[in-house]
Amino acid sequence: MQQIIHKLKRTKTFDHPLNKYLNADIELLSNHVVTQSTKTALKRFESLTPGQNFHDLDDSLKSTYTDTKRTQNTIYKRLDYKDVCNTVVNVRKSMWIHPIKNRAISIREAARLQSFPDDYILIGTKDSQYQQIGNAVPPLLGRAVAEQLLSSLNDKPQRSLMQLFNKQKEAVH
Repeated sequence: MQQIIHKLKRTKTFDHPLNKYLNADIELLSNHVVTQSTKTALKRFESLTPGQNFHDLDDSLKSTYTDTKRTQNTIYKRLDYKDVCNTVVNVRKSMWIHPIKNRAISIREAARLQSFPDDYILIGTKDSQYQQIGNAVPPLLGRAVAEQLLSSLNDKPQRSLMQLFNKQKEAVH
């Protein structure tokens, strides 16, 4: 079952071509599913500030892990608006935390981090959708690689990624 919600009307929009690309000018938003967190997970979320992860937690909040030294830095990673994002992995298993809200990021938020526009709909179970995002080559990266391959073959796309973003940037101004 696909959850579809109405996108919020923003009074402030970010004047950037990437934002316009990701928003995809649609009213309905799919895959913005937020996972219900356990009390233990919620306590961990509440204690971490942007940029911190599992290793920054107080030892009392690590008791459910057998060997805390073997825990990856992506576990319980609170994202930071002021920093670049790590490589997107299966964020459901990693429990990536929203930059300001005490919850794991949604499927749609993870998809946006991978450069999937809002009109791209993932299907399958919630875990499967998170895994699909973690396994995917980011669409914008794939396009950039494809354009370079075309260039090496003395060919070019009908419209390059830079042309696409420049057109969107002009439309915003």
